[in-house]
Amino acid sequence: MSYKPLASPSAKLSPQLVHDLRVNQQDWSRTSVRRRVNALAGVGGWLVDHADDIAAAIQLPEPRALEHTIAAELMPLADAIRFLQRQAPRLLSTRTLSDRDRPWWVGNLKVRIAREPLGIVLVVGTWNYPVFLAGAQIAQALAAGNAVLFKPAPGTELVSEMLCQAFWDSGVSKSLLHVLPPDVEQAREAMKLGVDRVVVTGSSSTGRAILAQLAETLTPATLELSGCDAMFVLPTADLNRVCDSILFGLHLNGSATCIAPRRVFIRPEEQTPLETRLKERMQFSKPVRVFPAAYRLLKQLVEEACEQGAEVVCGNLEDLDAEPSMHPLVLKHVKPTMRLVQSDLFAPVVSLITAQDWVDAVAADRRCPYALSASIFGSPDEAEQRSAQIDAGCIVINDVIAPTADPRVPFSGRGESGYGVTRGAEGLLEMTRVKAIAIRRGKWVPHLDPPHATDAEILQGLFKMQHGGNWRKRWEGIKQLWQAIQTRRSDG
Repeated sequence: MSYKPLASPSAKLSPQLVHDLRVNQQDWSRTSVRRRVNALAGVGGWLVDHADDIAAAIQLPEPRALEHTIAAELMPLADAIRFLQRQAPRLLSTRTLSDRDRPWWVGNLKVRIAREPLGIVLVVGTWNYPVFLAGAQIAQALAAGNAVLFKPAPGTELVSEMLCQAFWDSGVSKSLLHVLPPDVEQAREAMKLGVDRVVVTGSSSTGRAILAQLAETLTPATLELSGCDAMFVLPTADLNRVCDSILFGLHLNGSATCIAPRRVFIRPEEQTPLETRLKERMQFSKPVRVFPAAYRLLKQLVEEACEQGAEVVCGNLEDLDAEPSMHPLVLKHVKPTMRLVQSDLFAPVVSLITAQDWVDAVAADRRCPYALSASIFGSPDEAEQRSAQIDAGCIVINDVIAPTADPRVPFSGRGESGYGVTRGAEGLLEMTRVKAIAIRRGKWVPHLDPPHATDAEILQGLFKMQHGGNWRKRWEGIKQLWQAIQTRRSDG
């Protein structure tokens, strides 16, 4: 490994460190957006130069091949930063609202909308994609003018240090990006000392624990939590594409992917042909290493589902004492009420759920508390039309997982999958506060005039004239307004 870990650890989290971050962040926020994103420009080149080292440093959920690291982590992060270079100056610029929608009664008023940094953003990283997910969030926070405290997941210390080194070597000061030790107490202490937003990638239980602490200070959070994603197979679907996509989700990153398909809704007519394809292809699959806790939960839920009528289509569980591993598992006759398809499993398993029609499939899908993303396979026009009826933050048509790494695509969950947005233009804007600036021009400010007996008549006439439900009401308002004005003038 050519990368040399830091010789000495970073400064410990303390009130003084947080104070210094705030002081430095204020200077950073006064730097132009263009200069801020230019300070990120070298990250992509750093990742290119250290790709082998980064791949070697990633050991969870299992050692990862270089090509997988490049495709799943490094290229998406480099492209996310390039997106910021191109789009952040425009997205974060102050804009003036059009006068077209201005009510005439407000008079000559110019309104400008500014985007301002939050302050300090705490990024709580995850172990399954430690470079791309955390890196994109850090980059957006910095581009928006914030300072960042980064708490990596246990087991990702080295690769998280390398990620931060990429930013530091690119031109981001260490006084703006500080990496914390990986234990959860560091995140708790950071929130206690005071941050302005927490961005979490983790389980729903982690999200709840963090929100419980943030409730004390009303600190906002962005929660990118677990999933149990649905796949909808329309009658017009290419079943070979469906089969390939299921297998991709079962094998990518050891299936430790929160948006891997877990629930496949399919009509009886298409289910048997799909089963045949999956059996043929699964003969050549290799065992996947699974975390012991995830393995134990999966085994429990699969056994429970089989007792309730589910059947194994292909795959098996290999009960190993030290490092549990398993061949990817496909089940059928799974009911949407079973716990197997109500849980966020980070293991290579997928369930085929029979749906008689589209209405049946949507109703079954909504029984699951997770709503991170979903996929639809079939005619593109029909699938896009159907997407409006699916409750999920991101819908992918005729593909899975990979399109969500497009830097233009915002990513957000619903229900147990969290809330808030990361990535895309919307994710960048979430790293800011909105400030509206209303500028009065001209001398007409009637609300500052002394009260008059005709005020109610004038306002009521105006209200009827503008919003009366028919022409008679509006004409009545015009007459009432005219009479009130004449009375006011006569009172002089």
